[in-house]
Amino acid sequence: MKEALLAQLFFRELEKTLLRPTAAERVAAIYHLLQQLFLERTRQEQLHFNTLFARMSYTLQKHQIDGFLQAHLQHFRKMAHEFPTKGSEGDALAQLGFTVLARAIAFFYESPIPETVYTHLLDPLPAPPHWAPISEFRKQMRILVVRDEPDKQQLTGYEEDTPGKTFLVRYDLADSNDIFTPTLDALRQYFTLPLPVQLIDVEIDLEGVCRPRALVLEPDYLTDVTAVAECFQPGGATPLQYLLKKFLPVTTNKYLLLGHIANFFPG
Repeated sequence: MKEALLAQLFFRELEKTLLRPTAAERVAAIYHLLQQLFLERTRQEQLHFNTLFARMSYTLQKHQIDGFLQAHLQHFRKMAHEFPTKGSEGDALAQLGFTVLARAIAFFYESPIPETVYTHLLDPLPAPPHWAPISEFRKQMRILVVRDEPDKQQLTGYEEDTPGKTFLVRYDLADSNDIFTPTLDALRQYFTLPLPVQLIDVEIDLEGVCRPRALVLEPDYLTDVTAVAECFQPGGATPLQYLLKKFLPVTTNKYLLLGHIANFFPG
């Protein structure tokens, strides 16, 4: 009974977004409703989600929602979030968001879409941007990036095990790895190519393009997190604390030795 009532409430609120006078207001209203839907679906979870992307990814995977719809939901999330600053085709984005949110509500609550909502759906749904069937999955890959093409949101690199084969890596993908886009921005600001990069949970499409869930720059560079943590004291943060530690002697003990041994084991 509760599920049916929640479905009716969400459909009613979704229908109200049609009354907003401008495309920008409709996009904002649908985006807000998207947030509320996934907040409700994770209300009972004993987990902390730092971003809407993380909350959505967890929920979509947990309920095994169709990958095509997953990609559209994440694409709308990304475009609606950027809409106020970057702008886009407002009417088309609002209609896309209206459609995929209605289908998500129907899926989560196993409830039919009301006729008053159904008549405004986009049918058929176009393929999400950069959508392609997946032919292979690899838990991790280690590549040496030799080219960065920001205009194509693409990296080119070589895998250590197969140095003769070129790999293309797509990033800023709304349904998988756009949360790591700032990491790639750091690549251009602080690093020089070639650069080793670890790819995590890599989907490879029929054209051989890699779509990782996560990217780690300089995976072999280890940071002393204890020393960094000690920079944050009750009176405030001071990086000089980290510098001071560099001048203090390190006492060798069995715990330090065990830590070094653990680092040599493959992950």
